Amino acid sequence: MSEETSAKPAPKQPPPHQVVREWGESLGIALVLALILRHFVVEAFKIPTKSMEPTLIGDQASGDKILVSKFIYDFSDPKRGDVVVFKYPEDPYKNYIKRLIGLPGEEIKIWLGDVYVNGKIWRKDRSVQRALWMPVMSDHLLWDEVSGLAIRQLGPTERLPDEVVTPLQEDIQNWQRQNYSSRTELVSKRRLSVWQPNDDQEWTTTPKGLTVKPAQGEPSMVHYYERRVFDRVLRATGDLMPFMRDGGDAYEYPVTIMRSPRDLNPVDDLSLRFHVTPSSGSGEVKIVLGDSRRRIVATIAVGQPAPVKVLIERTGESESKEVPGDPFGLPKGKSTKIAFQNVDDSIILEINRKRFIYHEYPQAVQGRIPRNRIEAGFGIKGTGAEFTQIRLERDIYYLADLYGPDGIPQKWQLSDRQYFVLGDNSPNSKDSRLWETGPAVPAENLIGEAFMVFWPPKRMRVIR
Repeated sequence: MSEETSAKPAPKQPPPHQVVREWGESLGIALVLALILRHFVVEAFKIPTKSMEPTLIGDQASGDKILVSKFIYDFSDPKRGDVVVFKYPEDPYKNYIKRLIGLPGEEIKIWLGDVYVNGKIWRKDRSVQRALWMPVMSDHLLWDEVSGLAIRQLGPTERLPDEVVTPLQEDIQNWQRQNYSSRTELVSKRRLSVWQPNDDQEWTTTPKGLTVKPAQGEPSMVHYYERRVFDRVLRATGDLMPFMRDGGDAYEYPVTIMRSPRDLNPVDDLSLRFHVTPSSGSGEVKIVLGDSRRRIVATIAVGQPAPVKVLIERTGESESKEVPGDPFGLPKGKSTKIAFQNVDDSIILEINRKRFIYHEYPQAVQGRIPRNRIEAGFGIKGTGAEFTQIRLERDIYYLADLYGPDGIPQKWQLSDRQYFVLGDNSPNSKDSRLWETGPAVPAENLIGEAFMVFWPPKRMRVIR
């Protein structure tokens, strides 16, 4: 028995005008939704200037592209530390981006680089502070320093006098390209000059970091070689900006103009981070941070867990104080991350990103502070160890006045529905300190909170 099959008729194609209409309706709906989202929900902005570096990299052609939540402040109040986009009070057709510092009704004061809110120092949230640490010295900056020294025909261990001006960046880049293959060796030689040991026989430099032999009695230590840390500006690459002799209005220019060295301010708020790998199972690691008023020493046991300790040595203002933390023992042969910080009149010790000690000390009497040498160092006793990824950083230094004398506080009083904003790149930010119409951003000028860098891909991240 055979079955007879018949071909199915082809589906009828809609007329061309109907296809065009359907596509037009779809595109129209998509466009309306995009406009609604852009107006009420999220909008993209590009960062054209350098006022928020290093948090956001600004450039007319290749600045960070960010996403801004435009509805968040409809459901919650702005918070101190938010990175906000707003209409510039002196020209509402311009959009600015800064960090929100002062809230309605508050008195804001800047003194010696710190922000005070209603007379109390602003201690930044953990996530905000992580974003604001600026590098002072690391292997990356060692390479930049070696390059600068080499093209001046100085030896890799010689120091530049303060009055020497950095040559053109093009010369440095040419030298770097020619010597890239020997980069690790050059940085290794320079490392022991920057981190100077108390015993040259105990410490050696390696391609990865510093190695120390076992020592009994007093710890074997290295200390950062500079007497002070200054508020130097950073380039987009993270390098330190070269010193420039001439000043000028740097706010809207594509190339940041650096102040003279004599106009820089010493910074006391420091962070020292490294990875340590002990070679045996007993001993202790010591870390030292000293500022203009105090010397702070952290002690962490190697091997058997013991309470972590921080000693704030006696100063003219107070007695010595020991602050204990939870027990911990650095494991033999295993790398451990350590971060020790003295910032915003508080001491922080973190091990493997866990906070073991947080201690707030009394605020200093506001007056001129003696500019003694700083101290930043680390070491170990009882065992050998390798220290890698060594990084010294400083806190942002807020300038009260770009042109006023250092150490003289300035105050601003906010009214209801007014906000105070500052740029993270304080020496090159036209913000609430400098506006002719007053320091306030009216609440109705707020556009939203910046929450993400989405371009370029290598800088993609959540904004803190």
